[in-house]
Parts: sequence; structure tokens; C-alpha cells
Amino acid sequence: MFERKHPLAAMFTIAIILGMTFWFIGGSRVKDLAPYYVKKVLGQTAEVQIGKGIIQAEVVKSKHAQAKGLAGRDYLSVAKGMLFVFPEPGYYAFTMADTKISLDIIWIYDGKIAAIVSRAMPGQGLIEPGVEADAVLEISANTAETMGWKVGDAVNIFYEESLWHF
Repeated sequence: MFERKHPLAAMFTIAIILGMTFWFIGGSRVKDLAPYYVKKVLGQTAEVQIGKGIIQAEVVKSKHAQAKGLAGRDYLSVAKGMLFVFPEPGYYAFTMADTKISLDIIWIYDGKIAAIVSRAMPGQGLIEPGVEADAVLEISANTAETMGWKVGDAVNIFYEESLWHF
């Protein structure tokens, strides 16, 4: 009868049939649900504005993503960063274990810079600024100093969902 010479071709055919069925049955719902799945799969980004500077940041909220942070990355552009958003204000410590690049770490509380640690080095131990924060921004080393940012500066965060960042 049928020989099993091309199992991938059979799987591909089934996937196409299921996809077409989903499209015909779901119709416009595919378009309506797309932003939800983009957010779930690709994550959220934010534009962080401090003074005249703007950082495009990956937003990390889960404990797993927060624990990984920027560890393992070889490079971070000056205009990019990672924004850690916490469910409630607290005293959050960071470590540079497994991080390959130097960073500026900015603790944010109630829409203002609460603390800045400049040029945190790869392998550096626990970094505890001793201030309460509801978010923390990691950016390329020397960015905060170059931009003239200081404790007390206003921080505006504009969240967005996008396919095009990172």
C-alpha cells in the first residue's frame, strides 16, 4: 500500500491541511489573536526615556528571564537594554555572574532614578544599592554618565509589543 519513505513530507502536508482548516474556520480571529501570541512568544519591549536619552529595552517579568538577564551576551548596543519589572517595590540585588559585558545598572522607583551603579564588571558579585525599586534597567557601561543621568531624574517607560525589537 503506502511506503514510509518521506515522513517529513507527510508531516508537512498534515501541517498545511491543519493550517488551512484553522484559517478557514478561524477566519478573522487569526488577526485578532496575533498580538496576544506575539507578546507570549517574542516578549514585550519598552521605550525608556530619561532626559533626552531613549533606550529600547527588552522587558523581563518572569523569574526565569530575570535570573538570566543579559548573561551570555557578547555585545549590547548603546541604545539597547533590559528592563526588569517587579510585581511590587522591594530591595533588589543583582549579580554579574556569567555576564560577559560591563553594564550600568539603574534602579527605578516611582518614575525616578533611585540608584545608579556604573560600569559593573563581568563576574562582579552581588550588587546591592540599598534602595527600594519597582524596576531596574541594565544598559551598556558608561551610558548613564555619558547621558548625564543622575539619581532623581524622571524616568518615563512606554510599553510596546513588537516583532521588530531584538
